[in-house]
Amino acid sequence: MPGRSWYRILALLLITIEVLIATKFSHFQFVRWSLGDVLATILVYCAALSVRDLPRRRLALAVFLFACLLEAAQGLRLAQVLGLPRGSVLRIALGDSFSWSDIACYLAGTILAFSVDSVAIRRTDTKTRSVGH
Repeated sequence: MPGRSWYRILALLLITIEVLIATKFSHFQFVRWSLGDVLATILVYCAALSVRDLPRRRLALAVFLFACLLEAAQGLRLAQVLGLPRGSVLRIALGDSFSWSDIACYLAGTILAFSVDSVAIRRTDTKTRSVGH
């Protein structure tokens, strides 16, 4: 099974990519709004596993539900209600508007994270078993 340091490296790489998307690729709408949302759920998944070993299916479900909760907060205009200034990190993280396509991107990212992680776990377990015999 991949170790926590592996997930830390992935999380750091993903946060770097997210920052680059937000700052350098902001004029490419598809990249910022679609790919950024897919990567955001993968980032949360990896960040959680970098801290603690968790049941993968439950984690994937929790990540997706968390993303949906944030999207619902956008639909309720929580950032505006709280008076968060435009451009602030919290307002950017929370977002400004609800979109069903964002939910689809969160689902895609969650499925991708879980699937790739499951394959990595199987490969690691297979290698460990073959070395032990």
